[in-house]
Amino acid sequence: MFYNSQNFKQTRSRRIITAALCISLASQVNFQLFSHGFIISLAPLIMSVFLYFNTDLHPIKLMLSISIASPFFRGLLLAISNENNQNAILTFILADIAFYFVYSILYYFLYWQSESTTNSFFLLTIIICDYFSNIVETGILVYWKGLLITAIDYSKSYF
Repeated sequence: MFYNSQNFKQTRSRRIITAALCISLASQVNFQLFSHGFIISLAPLIMSVFLYFNTDLHPIKLMLSISIASPFFRGLLLAISNENNQNAILTFILADIAFYFVYSILYYFLYWQSESTTNSFFLLTIIICDYFSNIVETGILVYWKGLLITAIDYSKSYF
């Protein structure tokens, strides 16, 4: 079926908005691990599946919409629960935004710009993106204190 360009752009926009809302809501179902505020959720898995099946969508536009929607929902839930002060909520929101920002930039340069689009390369790309995004998110949550000390101590054990 042929689409006119305006219809096609609208369907892309709708898919981006739908993905942002679904992934943002999925990220609210989570459990905490490692440090206060660092959460494990299904959002990266759902995000990876969405990226895999929607190769026509620009990943940075998609992640930008997710990095707006997800912190909004997370900040709203944290504010409603009254468990954290405003500074802690802001730190959690910034860490969430940083996760999606780093993920999108890495994905864009590693996979989107790549000539290779094999399933193995896609899997490797999302593992790398998730790993480095989690490092940045955790670093923000612990203000880069314990993270750098651990990395320095770990590197000393080899020398």
